[in-house]
Amino acid sequence: MLVSQDNRELLVKQIKETRELNLEIPIIVEGRLDVVALRKIGFSGEIIHLPKNKTIINFSYSLTKYREVILLMDWDRKGKRLTSILEKYLITEGIRVNLKLWKLLNTINSETSNVEGLPAFMEKIGYL
Repeated sequence: MLVSQDNRELLVKQIKETRELNLEIPIIVEGRLDVVALRKIGFSGEIIHLPKNKTIINFSYSLTKYREVILLMDWDRKGKRLTSILEKYLITEGIRVNLKLWKLLNTINSETSNVEGLPAFMEKIGYL
């Protein structure tokens, strides 16, 4: 297993913290399957996926009713690009962007590069 015990504990702690935050703050993900994956690991708050029929600018504008969002795009090349673009637009709209879980996954999780893979990964490290 490529993830150290310390990093596993850090990841579990951050997931628990993010689940608590998600009760009040929406999580923004790339697709419908990401929503399903987060539900499998206990997220019960609002989760919004990028719609296929909106530009990123229009999507960002549609989120202006929120003061803060949690961005959790995949941490592959496309996800990193999306995160950077969305973060910029959301901040421009006056929305605080929480990237704590994304940054941690991007740093320590070399076994999967996407949100869809989180349930299997969490099971593998003994979380589920």
